[in-house]
Order: sequence, then C-alpha cells, then structure tokens
Amino acid sequence: MAASRHLVHERVAADYIERLAAKAERLAVGNPATEDVALGPIIDALQRDNVHRVVRASVDWGSRLVVGGTYEELFYRPTVLAEVNGDAPRGQTRSLGR
Repeated sequence: MAASRHLVHERVAADYIERLAAKAERLAVGNPATEDVALGPIIDALQRDNVHRVVRASVDWGSRLVVGGTYEELFYRPTVLAEVNGDAPRGQTRSLGR
C-alpha cells in the first residue's frame, strides 16, 4: 500500500481529483501471480481492517470519499479521498478511538 497526500492548487483541484479517481478506478486488483494487476492483496485481515478504519475515520472527520473505500477479502480497492482535514487520522490508532 502506498499512502500519500497530494497538495493541489484549488484552481486545478477538481480536474486533478477527477483524473486521479478515474485512474484509480482503472487499476486492476487481484492475485499478481495469476492476473495482470496493479495491486495485490493486503498482507492479512488485521492490516486490511486497519486500512479500512483509517479510510472510514477520515470520512468521519470530513474527508470526501471520491472512489474506493471498499474491499473483497484481502483486496482493497484503490481509494481517493478529497478535502482531507489536516487533523484527519493517518494511521494513528489513538485518533481512531482506541
């Protein structure tokens, strides 16, 4: 998994988000040993649940889920969040109510 923040000028943000989301939607997720895919599985269910918890918490903090945020088994869809609050969780469990 690669997590990153993109800082984009507001004048081009809407177009940038639209293009990034379109790219994310086209990325194939699956078994890299048997399929032509861009993203393989997350290492285990615990890590998948941690990723999902961060995504959901970010939305709860006011981020807009543009695409993704779902999974099937250990395959998490590429996810784009927009309008992320600077205080939104970035994986810290204490920010997620633990």
